[in-house]
Amino acid sequence: AEGCLQSRPHVTLVSETWYHLTLRPALTSWIVLMLRNPSQAAASLAGSGVAGDLGGVDDATLAEYLLGELDTRNADASSFIELRCSDDQTKLLNLYHSWLNHMLPFALSRVNRVNYGLLSTSDLQRAVQRFRDDQRRLSSININDSDNTT
Repeated sequence: AEGCLQSRPHVTLVSETWYHLTLRPALTSWIVLMLRNPSQAAASLAGSGVAGDLGGVDDATLAEYLLGELDTRNADASSFIELRCSDDQTKLLNLYHSWLNHMLPFALSRVNRVNYGLLSTSDLQRAVQRFRDDQRRLSSININDSDNTT
């Protein structure tokens, strides 16, 4: 996973391929688990009225449905889900499909730069070497400037 996520200035997805091959299947397992056993906390996220049995659809078919691309989704899984699940359950599964395949990777790949932040330990050490003034050492710096080479 080295080089697939960036931690500065916050967690950012760098490799969408890594997300789809590694993280998305793990998240799919968690979603299936949450849908099958909605705790009180997860019930509000999963939709307690529609989660649980899901029309007797097995976990493998649910995962296949959630992981499949919308245009090329396995016809057997899709038709089986539509036959067995209620309209609300199908809508919920489609929402999770969109979240897994489109919304989450998009949100994770956005970089939110802030104008000012605190110095990290390594930045502070470099600043002490460059500036011996205590007042300057404890000041905030423009993070965007730290990305530029001087």
